Amino acid sequence: MNETRGRRRGARRVLMGLTAPVLLLMTCLSLGAGQIEKDTKLAATIEGRKKILVLTPESEEREIRQPRVLADGVEGWDPGSGQSVRFSWSEIRAIQVRKRGARLGLGIGSALGFAGGLGAGAILVALAEGDLTDATILIGGVGGMAAGALVGGLVGSLFNGWRTVYTAETRSCPVPTISLAPIRGGGMALTLAVGF
Repeated sequence: MNETRGRRRGARRVLMGLTAPVLLLMTCLSLGAGQIEKDTKLAATIEGRKKILVLTPESEEREIRQPRVLADGVEGWDPGSGQSVRFSWSEIRAIQVRKRGARLGLGIGSALGFAGGLGAGAILVALAEGDLTDATILIGGVGGMAAGALVGGLVGSLFNGWRTVYTAETRSCPVPTISLAPIRGGGMALTLAVGF
């Protein structure tokens, strides 16, 4: 009876001894910098661009064309060498994408120009007292849209630049250390430590 009870206690100690390091390791890995999967919002933002700017810890800026996000980093074409380049997440300090100022300005300018052109055409038709047809309103809208798109695109191009979409975490990843050593009198000693 005592022998069976002793075996059960020994089995519980072994199980507890194995469970603690596994839990510690999983906790430490979850606190560290994780990998970025392809279906994340960041991946969709990066892969939707023609080019991105990668900043490395050495303060180097590298332009990458046709970027793709991988589980372990980012890859694409280097326009200078014409060759494929790859950066791991540990090599990347930040990722920047081009702002779409001209495109946004073009859209806003087109919409405002169209509305203004329609309004100006309607006022002209009302003031002309039958000399102009309703087609003048449509012509005013199309002309206003073209003028608004031109002005909006020019103004928006002044606001082109780069914006940061990813910044690497600067904190260090916890590193678990597990050691198992025999002790005097029989048995084993398990030591767990976490270094930062």
